[in-house]
Amino acid sequence: ARELGAQQLRGAGEAAQAQLELAKAGLSVNDVIAATPGVLDMAAAGGMGLAESAEIAANTMNAFGLPASEMPGIANMLAAAANASSVDISDLAAAMKMSGAVFAANQQPMDDMVTSLAMLGNAGLKGSDAGTSLKTMMMSLAAPTDAAYAALNSMNIAVYDGSGNMRGFSDILNDLALSTANMNDEQRNAALSTIFGSDAIRAASILTRDYGKSWDDISDALGDGSAASKVAGARMKGIAGAVEYFKGSLDSFLIGSALPFLEMVGSMIRGGADLLTSFSSIPVPIQQAVVAF
Repeated sequence: ARELGAQQLRGAGEAAQAQLELAKAGLSVNDVIAATPGVLDMAAAGGMGLAESAEIAANTMNAFGLPASEMPGIANMLAAAANASSVDISDLAAAMKMSGAVFAANQQPMDDMVTSLAMLGNAGLKGSDAGTSLKTMMMSLAAPTDAAYAALNSMNIAVYDGSGNMRGFSDILNDLALSTANMNDEQRNAALSTIFGSDAIRAASILTRDYGKSWDDISDALGDGSAASKVAGARMKGIAGAVEYFKGSLDSFLIGSALPFLEMVGSMIRGGADLLTSFSSIPVPIQQAVVAF
C-alpha cells in the first residue's frame, strides 16, 4: 500500500482503503495486489473515492468473471468511454449494476455494453435508468414474446446462431438498425414497441437510430490502453493536483515514520487504560479525594 500510494500520488492510507474494499468483495491477497493499481487509476480518472472505485472494480470483475489482472483494462475502458461521451465513470458504474449480469449471462462482451451505455448517455439516458432500459432490451432479445419473435422473423433478424448461442449484441444491433432504417416513424415505433416493450424501447430507439458512426467512434475509443492513466495524470496537474500530491506524500511519510513506534505507542495507550481500570477499583471516597486534589 505504501509503494502503490506513492506511485499513484494518493497516499498509502487511501491505497490500503482500496485494498480493504477489494478484499471485502472476496478477492484473494494476490488478486488485491494485482487490481489495486487499476482501482487507483480509476479513482483518479473519475474523481471519486477509493472505496467507490474499488466497489465498481469488484462488481465488474465478479459480474463478468474476469481475473484481477484485467482491472487495468476495465479502468482504461471506463475512462475512455467517459472521455468519448457525456457520461462519467459514476454514471457508467450505476448503469452497469443494472445491466452487467444480464450481458454476462448471455456471453456478451463488456465493451459492447459500455459502448451502448455511452451512446445512451449522449442521448440523455444515464445512470441506473440507462442500465435498466438496456437490461430490459437484452432480456427481450434473449427470451422474446411470441409477438416479438414474429416481428423479429419478419425483419429477418436472428438473435441466436445455428448452435443456439446468442449472436454478438453489436451484430444484432446492426441488423436492427438496417431493418428499421427505411421505416417511417409509425412503422419503426410499432416494430420496436412490439419487440422491446415500453421500457426497453427507449434504449432500442436510441441505439438503432445512432448505430453506425457513433457506435464505431466510441467503440474505437475504448481501445485506448492508457486512458485511465492519462486522465488521472491530467487531474493531478495544477494547484489541486499539487495539493493531492503533497497530501499523499505526507500520508505515506507519516505512516512510514510511525511504523517503528507503533508497538511502543500501543503499549503506552494500553498501560493508560489499565491505570484507569485500576483507579475505578479504588473505594469511591478515595477516588473523589484524588480527583479533588
